Amino acid sequence: MNGRIRTFPPEVSQFLNERQQIKKVERSNAAKTLRMFSKDLKAFGYFRKSTFFARERQFLAHFLHVHKFSFGPHFRIHACIRVLNDSRSHMALLGISSGECSGLALSYGPTLEEMRACSDLMIRYVTEVAEPWFEKQVPSSLLKLPSILPPEDRAGLEAALEGRSSEEYVERSRSLLGLA
Repeated sequence: MNGRIRTFPPEVSQFLNERQQIKKVERSNAAKTLRMFSKDLKAFGYFRKSTFFARERQFLAHFLHVHKFSFGPHFRIHACIRVLNDSRSHMALLGISSGECSGLALSYGPTLEEMRACSDLMIRYVTEVAEPWFEKQVPSSLLKLPSILPPEDRAGLEAALEGRSSEEYVERSRSLLGLA
């Protein structure tokens, strides 16, 4: 562009400004919906860090990751596990997703009632799908094939069960999920 500032016709500039305002309101409404969801999740023992909601269970962390779609006022929830003795410095989404439930639309609107309805539906997903799934994800079943865990995670879990957890890995896992 050779140092020139690009200008748009007035109608394009107006459209871009309006779109920016719509996205700002949408992000605000998403944040309100997540606060409602977070408050309701406390009864299940979850702690919040950004869009992650986590709790510790038997050498594992159960966590929910709420993904806000960029194309509109919609969420997807990932219900996942992490071996606390995981060497990764990032989160891996090892689990199930609300996207796998046909007909489940986690969408919110601009009113508090619509946000509450979305939060309630998210809690229903946690109660009816995620929690029963988490109950089945115990160390003994995770070590058997087939397993949701890749080989390196199974090795980390096996080491933890034998009392050979890396303090560094466990603290990193807790920190990533807001459990530290």
